[in-house]
Amino acid sequence: MQFSRTELNSLLGVNGARDILLHLGIRAVDVPPNSTSAGRQPLLLRPLVLTGTDVIVACPHALLAATVRRVLKIAQEQGQSERLDAFIQQTNVERVDLALHRLDAPQLNVSLSPPMLPGSQHSIHLLDAELLLHVIVVTEPVSVIEPAEVVGLWALELPDLHPTLPSDLPSHDVLTLLVAAHLGDTLQFSLPAQEPTPFLLLELDDLETFASAYHKDPVALLRVHQSQQALKAQLDVRHFGPLDVVAYCCKAQMVRSFPFPEGQLLILGPGPSSQWRRDVKEARDRHLVLWADQEMLIPIERAWDAPPGVYVPVVSPWSRGAMAAEREDRIIWVLDGTGELSGEPDEGGAPFSTPVDQVAQALAVWLPRLLPLLPSGRRPVMTLVIHPPQEVQPREFGVQVDRKRNTAHLALSEHFIELLSQPDNAAERELLAVTTHILFELASNKPPAPDRIREVVDQLAPPGDARLIFSVQTAMNAELDPRDLTQLRLVQVSEWHANQVRVGRALAAEHHWIPGPITALNRQVMAQANTLLFTDLRNELTACHGPELLSALLALYESVRHDIAWLSHTGVARQHTHGQAARHIEGRHHRTSTALRFLIELVVAEPPSGARPPSLLLIDRLIGTAVAIIEYGMVGDALQHELGTVTAEYGLDGAFRVQAHEYAEAATAQATSFLARSMHMENRLRYRDPDLAAQQADTDSRLEVVDDAFRNLYGLSFRDLMGFLNEVQNLGDDLGGGVTRMSLPEFLSVLSHRTGWPEATVKLALHPLTMWPRADFLAPPAPYLKSDVYPWQFNRELALTRRPLLLVPGAAGEDIVWGNRVVEGAKHYWAYSLVGDGRLAVPPSAATSKKKAQRALQSLRETSAAAFNRTVADLCRSRGCDVWENVRKISSRRLITPTGDDLGDVDVLAINTRQRCVWVVECKNYSIARTPAELANDLEVLIRGKQKRRGGQERPLIERHQRRAEFVRDHLSDVLQLVSETNLQGWTVRALVVMSAEPFALMRSLSTLPLLSADELDALLQQV
Repeated sequence: MQFSRTELNSLLGVNGARDILLHLGIRAVDVPPNSTSAGRQPLLLRPLVLTGTDVIVACPHALLAATVRRVLKIAQEQGQSERLDAFIQQTNVERVDLALHRLDAPQLNVSLSPPMLPGSQHSIHLLDAELLLHVIVVTEPVSVIEPAEVVGLWALELPDLHPTLPSDLPSHDVLTLLVAAHLGDTLQFSLPAQEPTPFLLLELDDLETFASAYHKDPVALLRVHQSQQALKAQLDVRHFGPLDVVAYCCKAQMVRSFPFPEGQLLILGPGPSSQWRRDVKEARDRHLVLWADQEMLIPIERAWDAPPGVYVPVVSPWSRGAMAAEREDRIIWVLDGTGELSGEPDEGGAPFSTPVDQVAQALAVWLPRLLPLLPSGRRPVMTLVIHPPQEVQPREFGVQVDRKRNTAHLALSEHFIELLSQPDNAAERELLAVTTHILFELASNKPPAPDRIREVVDQLAPPGDARLIFSVQTAMNAELDPRDLTQLRLVQVSEWHANQVRVGRALAAEHHWIPGPITALNRQVMAQANTLLFTDLRNELTACHGPELLSALLALYESVRHDIAWLSHTGVARQHTHGQAARHIEGRHHRTSTALRFLIELVVAEPPSGARPPSLLLIDRLIGTAVAIIEYGMVGDALQHELGTVTAEYGLDGAFRVQAHEYAEAATAQATSFLARSMHMENRLRYRDPDLAAQQADTDSRLEVVDDAFRNLYGLSFRDLMGFLNEVQNLGDDLGGGVTRMSLPEFLSVLSHRTGWPEATVKLALHPLTMWPRADFLAPPAPYLKSDVYPWQFNRELALTRRPLLLVPGAAGEDIVWGNRVVEGAKHYWAYSLVGDGRLAVPPSAATSKKKAQRALQSLRETSAAAFNRTVADLCRSRGCDVWENVRKISSRRLITPTGDDLGDVDVLAINTRQRCVWVVECKNYSIARTPAELANDLEVLIRGKQKRRGGQERPLIERHQRRAEFVRDHLSDVLQLVSETNLQGWTVRALVVMSAEPFALMRSLSTLPLLSADELDALLQQV
């Protein structure tokens, strides 16, 4: 890079340019050629080369280091080393405090003895319920630096670092974190003979990088310490700096066992750790920009869950939500107008939570795409302040432009708020139109033409699904309620892996495994794995404080369910607005959700009676164990039901890994399809027309049948039970919307008053909706089955998904505990999975009314099947086919085999004269199989044939339908008479099965007939 003296003066000012050249410049004639040593190559200390009237930046990478060395030299020469030391130390302590704040590790106000390390400061922070962090910040003294050396050596001899904690502080484990802040020299340190345990060393810049990578995860510090300790214990590790090991462990997801032979040499160079640091910094993209006042420089970083170009302040001077949209050389600040400049800046500012906040956040996401469309101008910084609707003319947007400050104030309109409830993005298009008008006027000092505004809005947000603001009615779906949510936390891979290692090493010792594939795999091995893990889980729970642990697990489960619901609810729109940057539902969401359900069910069944409080580390371990149990249990079922290939491996890291390949592939495809349909329904049905679902339910003729079945099963109608859960939610909503606990007598009294039922009826409603303690989780009392407690199975009588009310020991008797989001999930489960999908079965407890209930449920299934048959028939008619339903005879010929066996009926017989094809369609009102047992049952019904109770095997549906198609083929002339067709030339008969839900890939591969969804049939009927 090369500047003229004039350009440099313009950039830095005359005095600034002179000072820079004085301290960092060197004449070209003074640069020795062909030299690499620092003593003979001064460019590393003076990287600006003066050549006549020009200045060449000869070593851009050395500018910062050379500037630091020069400042230190000046301080030493002028006797200001101590003052500079104090300033740097204070700045470093503030940087460490901010990094720990980002990790959510608050400092405790405790008095400590002076640190034994000169020039250091220390403090105590809370990482977890039983874990403290002792932080020592040590800064390289200015006085020991040799400015004439490009890189010197900072030798640091560490004393005993064990903190002396105040006697009144409760007993905690302590992790010591030494943060070393050097000034360009290489750090070399020696530990005392007795190393503090546990102990973690990070350079200051690396701590900041780590805090960016593990935002709001304080125990990540302990996990990375444990991981690197395990790495050093297992292998002969050689490294160049502390970050080399930390970065390696982070990339390995902080596991505590590694895929190498014991004692192997592992050399960790600085390249991968530097790349890890760059990747994290690039992801956050932290840099300085001008604040809205166009005077103050503040650091910003990429906003979480936002597309590129959207930033938030690292430390915000604004008391409410503040975001920035940046593109090239322009930045627009979007501020919540209910805030103000704060005297005490906070990291990231206040969260976006109010409607004004949401509008400001949405605008910040839209603006990076609007910035390139603005006319060029001399306003690099503009500010848009969003206000609530104004009292004067509340039906219209209020706009006030301050050109001197490059600021515009926008007051929302009541009309805009009303538009938010419409089924498209009309509200945001209107918001974008007024915003475009404001910013065009600010940028060019003249308003844009109306046609230009319409053109811009159509380009950014064409009419349709592209929207960011959602007017969510939480009364419609409590899972979307944002109140009282705990920090979202998903399964930690390191804890899941630790359980795989625990099982692997134990089973390897018993079965004499060596690393590699396991060929002798059976269900008994999987049962052994689960027995081992379940014993560990029970032992871990024994010491826990039961009520506190249950509340913590339930609160976390509510947060996971909220996140899944929100991502599902907004999924279609966010794909339009965020593109590839859109956050989506991960496999970890579902694993964590299932694991938490299992843990809650276990804690309710066997309430722990210990005193240990719940902690992040404890909950991480519990979830990791539960995920492993569910994984092994599901694979065991896949083995039992012979669902394709199951592979297993005993790894070099000691982990026992298993996978049911075809089942996993089928389940993934099914989950993707199901999620896509769920997102579509959320946006098209529940959100866009909140009354539609209720209207459909009110007019559904099946409801009376459903109610009749429920009265026989539970003594109350389906609508009574759902209404009861609604009242439970209303009570929870009145009490804050979070996890609620109430004594059983009070609960019965309140619900009796709210429903108008006697308490005996309230107890009747509680029976199918409540879980309770019992002697042994794995041995439920009669009439329940063992399978009712296996968390990897579906449609279980003793599942949280259908029993959201928890009866637990209380301070004086029994309490009822619930969360509104859990109740909402149960309502969906009862309505859609059990009733809608036809999964509801007669429970063993309904023996007295079993026959009546079975008749009612059979009637319900038949009604659902008939409705789906009509749907398929109507689809065929809409594509020009002549259609007959439930065909048992053709031209007075009954559908029978040559031996006289009845073939049953053809659900839909469709004749397409354009295609010259007779479609013989079997309709299967199919519920999505969610477990190996359900998939195995479907395969038996469709393809393999179910075993009869008294021996023998039923013909599978596919075979029976093929025989019907053969009958139609044999009597094609009679069939074509139905459409007065006498020429049989070119006609084909095609048999297929149409399913109400997307069939598994495994089913399709095993079936001898095409298995199609209704959409696929529609496409087939349109082929020429």
